[in-house]
Amino acid sequence: MSAPTKDSLNPSNPRRTPLKRFLGFIRPYRRLLGLAALCGIVRYLIPLSLPWALKILVDDFLLVQISRPRSQIHLLMLGLCALYAFYGVISYWRSYLEAWSGTVSFSTCARRFISTCSG
Repeated sequence: MSAPTKDSLNPSNPRRTPLKRFLGFIRPYRRLLGLAALCGIVRYLIPLSLPWALKILVDDFLLVQISRPRSQIHLLMLGLCALYAFYGVISYWRSYLEAWSGTVSFSTCARRFISTCSG
């Protein structure tokens, strides 16, 4: 297999497959898309903390014979509230980054298409 030439890396080269051409358009925004993907992963992992906290609450506070201080329950609930506040922030940034990167990459494709069609 030969090494790619500069012409074959050009997103407007008609001999390339549509997926490779599209990836050429979004290449400048890969860090932004990576950050959006990371925010998405964190966003979908945070809700897993609720069953874990419920397990702690049942196993360590309700089913044991020894009384535990209520301050630990308060800290657990405060931690969950803080985590879900962070969930709101990370959800906002995920949506914002995905929308912005989609708009920018689409406008890049549209400009390239218009310049190709017009001359």
